[in-house]
Amino acid sequence: MLSPEFRHPNAHERDVLDRLIALPFPGQSEVASQLADCLVKSLDGNGSLSIQTFSPVVASTVKHRVPTEGEAEDTDGVTIHFLLHVVRGVTTELEIYKEDGSALTQIPSSAGIRVFAAN
Repeated sequence: MLSPEFRHPNAHERDVLDRLIALPFPGQSEVASQLADCLVKSLDGNGSLSIQTFSPVVASTVKHRVPTEGEAEDTDGVTIHFLLHVVRGVTTELEIYKEDGSALTQIPSSAGIRVFAAN
């Protein structure tokens, strides 16, 4: 059943998700298919999201729980991490946190996120 808190990703959230799947990784096309038809729910003040997908496609070739991640600096110079979680072939969460555990002062633009894909 669909939770009433789930909604379509806003433009910035969509840009961040798209940025995280821009580099090749095992299961990339399947994860992209899942994210093309998804809803999200805010998890915290940092912008972390629970992701609900509707695509019947399973990303069975994803090798790691976090197949792709990104990082950028907050205005105070502390690194912000963006981790895309895939559990049993289904994209479930975008986790966003600062390295020192403090609250984000400003969420960077998606273009400023450096992306790394697990092999």
